[in-house]
Amino acid sequence: MAIDDQALKPYLMTTEVQYALSSCIDHLQTVRNLTAADLVPNLATYTLIRSAIEHASLAMWFLDPDDQNERRKRVLVQAATGAKLVENALEGIENAVTISFDAKLLKINEIAASLGLDIITKSDIRSSGIKSRVTWSGMVLQTLGVGTDGSNLISTVWQSASGIAHANSSAALMLLNRRALVDHEDTQSTTFHISTSEVEISRIFQLSIYLLGAVLHLAKHRAGLEMAKYPSFSMGL
Repeated sequence: MAIDDQALKPYLMTTEVQYALSSCIDHLQTVRNLTAADLVPNLATYTLIRSAIEHASLAMWFLDPDDQNERRKRVLVQAATGAKLVENALEGIENAVTISFDAKLLKINEIAASLGLDIITKSDIRSSGIKSRVTWSGMVLQTLGVGTDGSNLISTVWQSASGIAHANSSAALMLLNRRALVDHEDTQSTTFHISTSEVEISRIFQLSIYLLGAVLHLAKHRAGLEMAKYPSFSMGL
């Protein structure tokens, strides 16, 4: 990675990977702390794990390609994505002083050209979105033995947790436990007690730990500290 950093300055592979891994660990540590204090919230736990999965998937996406040029291109794609997000965030704010997205993209593509890489386009930014990265990382985890029924567990958990993050009540009701308390004949309705399943939280927390473990192993492989690219879990969830 140090060689990639030297070539990509000021867009550093190590900075991107360290940020993604640190954020993943931070979110998972928060879930652990809440659980230890018996303060598990009904909904927020899922959004914490969702963010952890997204960041671990991002780190894996940076590190996975054996082709050095592809790894470098992904760092530049992420730099362009960040520039576009900043432009969108500042849109409509009067007197906002910033370098335009097009100017930033030009600088990024100067580096791409100097390395003999294809230029970064807006299509590259769209195609490397969060959903595609999470789905792909889940497929990697499947090949490592995580899951017993052939399903992409990472993608399934992320999709459901994303529903909660985006205020989709159906996703929340699907994930949470419901227990009928009172039937109201006059209004033909039922009062429910809704709670989070600690077993389910434990299950998806462990799934996230498997993903994080795979990425950390991959990072060690890129640093020359592990021979195998990924570990083998052979664990059913």
